Amino acid sequence: PDAVPGAVFSSGRAIRGFVEEIGGKVLAVTGAVALAALALAAIGVGSVVAAGIGARTREFGVLRAIGGSTRTVAALVLGETVVMALAAMVSGSALGLQLAWMGVSLYRDFAGLRLEWVFPGPSLAVGCVVVVAVALLAATPAVVRLCRKPARELLASA
Repeated sequence: PDAVPGAVFSSGRAIRGFVEEIGGKVLAVTGAVALAALALAAIGVGSVVAAGIGARTREFGVLRAIGGSTRTVAALVLGETVVMALAAMVSGSALGLQLAWMGVSLYRDFAGLRLEWVFPGPSLAVGCVVVVAVALLAATPAVVRLCRKPARELLASA
């Protein structure tokens, strides 16, 4: 009854509800894309670690033959995995923060919205922990296979 004839919305609350509904859908889609990207990156990390182990099998065999423990070999490979994860965190965070800053600028320039850029410290910290955990989890099967092989087999397979 109080709606304007031909208008889609009857009040500011209705407009706000519509915008929030669309925003929620956009966030759900971007969240799903981010999770898919994380899963794909985990597969990539696992493959890179497995390839690195395969290329350095003799090296690990020599290390084990001269007295290096399986724990030392595992720590070496997992340490390299953490370094890869740190590089991913730095580059991904820098690009993401820059993209967020650009988004705020675009909203200001094109839509006239005065948004403030806020540094997402807690979200960034959680994201970094997740990246390291996923990288280590992805590397674990290759490390376990490496550690189960005796030094003789590692030296012979090179």
